[in-house]
Amino acid sequence: MVCSRLTGLSILFFLLQSAPCVGFVEEFSSAPSGWDAVRNTVGNQNFGFQNSNDCDRGAGEAGGSIFRDTVGPAYYALPVDPITNLDQPFSYSFFYRRIGGGGSLNIGLFNGPTSGDTTPQMEHPPNAFAFHLDDGAAVYLYTNGGTSRTRLNTGLNVGDGTVHQLSYEYDPSQGSFGRVTVYVDGVPSFGTDLDATQRNDPVNLTHLGFFATVHPSGSGPVLWCADSLAFPAAILDPPTPTPTPSPRPTSLGVGQKCEDFSEDP
Repeated sequence: MVCSRLTGLSILFFLLQSAPCVGFVEEFSSAPSGWDAVRNTVGNQNFGFQNSNDCDRGAGEAGGSIFRDTVGPAYYALPVDPITNLDQPFSYSFFYRRIGGGGSLNIGLFNGPTSGDTTPQMEHPPNAFAFHLDDGAAVYLYTNGGTSRTRLNTGLNVGDGTVHQLSYEYDPSQGSFGRVTVYVDGVPSFGTDLDATQRNDPVNLTHLGFFATVHPSGSGPVLWCADSLAFPAAILDPPTPTPTPSPRPTSLGVGQKCEDFSEDP
């Protein structure tokens, strides 16, 4: 894990607090320390650190098989300094690949202890500003405080089997009450504005990482990998458009001459 608190009094503050640093990039080159592993290898679940390279970013990554299970919570995540209001911006990014299977998984900021709560709305956890990947492919968003139970369909799909970077950015200064923007491979691909109820809903985000969906029916698993989890986001530069070549002329204009090089021109 590479932390952004690297200089001056911030290091001293970090050491005195003994709290996880706010800025980091987790490359999973080895099993990360300080992560909470809760029921992630119990029953149907088998996800967490993997000494593999399915995301093609070097040995070591997060991943495995994750079920939409009947019992929760189940998560593998880093405790973060709790986010208890929506007055400050936050963002995170990661590389992701769906390998196969079905069911669903969730990646992002959430509340660990309540991530298995299915009441009053099944499947939609409270306290989650996260991606919900249905069948590991279709991209939905959670923008849930303590009482919200929403799941927003972005219309995006990342289930083609290739590696994509997904980024989640919340900016309280955008829109009337804040805006969430999703980036796919560095390109802003979806945005949604919070309303007054969402903005003022008490929030308590305690973890960043990977957690299972809890649902009475159960299904799955999704086979997946993720790597280079960054908080705040390290968004890729968008791809440079390939310039369109100018068409070659098919005829000569007035005053133009075709040179056949039969002699030195």
